[in-house]
Formats: sequence, structure tokens, C-alpha cells
Amino acid sequence: MAVKADWDASKRRFEAWWNGSADDRVLLQVIAPKEAESKPAAPPASPEQRWLDALTVAEAEALLAAGQFPAGSMAPKIEAIIDFLRRRPTAAAVITSPEAMRRALHHETGTWITATSATRPTPEP
Repeated sequence: MAVKADWDASKRRFEAWWNGSADDRVLLQVIAPKEAESKPAAPPASPEQRWLDALTVAEAEALLAAGQFPAGSMAPKIEAIIDFLRRRPTAAAVITSPEAMRRALHHETGTWITATSATRPTPEP
């Protein structure tokens, strides 16, 4: 097994991130959806269904409280991101599929969640 050359630096960075003192990188949550979609929708499986491109923590909490995310599917993912962003309010999170990771990091797909709309990251060229 290959070992990362700068393992000690990577370990320190991860520990800082874990402790909430390094939030300058996005939390990337990769999901393997049953369908081709790579972002949550609200309300699910209804005529009013809409894809969620961007949410704040407050919006995510409201949709979660309204039961818009299935308990055994998106709800735990949304709860984890809410918890992450409560501890790191300047960070951002994106939910996407494995195939769409690169596009999601360029803001072309996925659902971005931030503490407030003012903390939403801008796409990099």
C-alpha cells in the first residue's frame, strides 16, 4: 500500500478540520442514488417535486422538519450536513453522485448547503 508522502501534514489538517479550526474546504458528500438524480428534491415523488440547487441550514432544517427528506435515505445525510455547518458556519457542503463530483465542485450540479446565503461559495473557473 502506498503511503502519502506528507502524511503528518495531512493528519494535522484533518485533526484541525475535525476540531472545527480548518473550514476552508468544502465538505463533499457523495451519494449513490437509486435513480440518475444526484441531488435531493422536495417534496419527493410528487407533482410539485423540485430539484434543490442551494439551501441554507435554516431551509434544510425546515424541509427536514416538514418530512421532505425520507428517514432512511436523505434525512441522515441532511442531518449530518446541518451538524457539520453548525460547527463550521463559514464552510460549505455539497451533495452529489460519484459520477458528478467534478461538475459539482464547479457548481454545475449537486445541492450546495451553507450556513447562510451569504456564505455560499462562488464557482471557480
